[in-house]
Amino acid sequence: MVTGRGAGSERLGREEVRDRLAALPGAVTVPQICAGVGIPQARADQYLARWAEAGLVARFGAGVFLNLVRDPEAEKTQPGLALALLLQRPFIMVGGAALYHTGWTGQVHRRIEIAVPVTRTTTGLPAVAGGFVLVPRFPRHHQILMENLASNASGWEGIPVARPAFALADSLLASTQSVPASSRTFPVPPDEIDPDLLECDETESFRDALKALGAAPALLERAMGDYGAALRGPSAPAPHRR
Repeated sequence: MVTGRGAGSERLGREEVRDRLAALPGAVTVPQICAGVGIPQARADQYLARWAEAGLVARFGAGVFLNLVRDPEAEKTQPGLALALLLQRPFIMVGGAALYHTGWTGQVHRRIEIAVPVTRTTTGLPAVAGGFVLVPRFPRHHQILMENLASNASGWEGIPVARPAFALADSLLASTQSVPASSRTFPVPPDEIDPDLLECDETESFRDALKALGAAPALLERAMGDYGAALRGPSAPAPHRR
């Protein structure tokens, strides 16, 4: 039995709690849950801990929960909405996961980097569940990524994905940032890129992305040397011999 002061101070049974959760979205904030189910905000942590243990909800980030009653697959289908509720600002998938979801690599990445704009004085970002890692980007850099969205990315609904050339360039530039270890970006190594998955030579698109993101000449030259062979696309077939 659940007692709440919201919704007329009524006593809610387990089925009524489930019915009220089922009427809420697949990702919800704590105030949404309090208003929708009818529990006092002051005791929300107690109820949510109990419901999480019962498999009704799952914590996604500070103040945001996945609603497993409304959507039992919420951990796979609702991260986009959950990130929007948590961050209240633009975000975009980068790193190795972006390359996987845009078809440049067959390597599945369990660490899913989500770039978020920050200022120079506020680089801290909250922890997030589900393998997602929030990584800081300065506003202009982040805006360039947002202007270069992949149109054919496969991934979670509501999570934009950077074009692969920009995701790759970003991983190299951001790996030099001085940020907490939990928010570090790891560069995608050249051998993770599968030339046979590329539809064409992508060396120039990579060069353009590096320039757009402000790569120094030395980094640009080194990156083109390291990644050029992998980005030339499928190997040309050997000539037929009679």
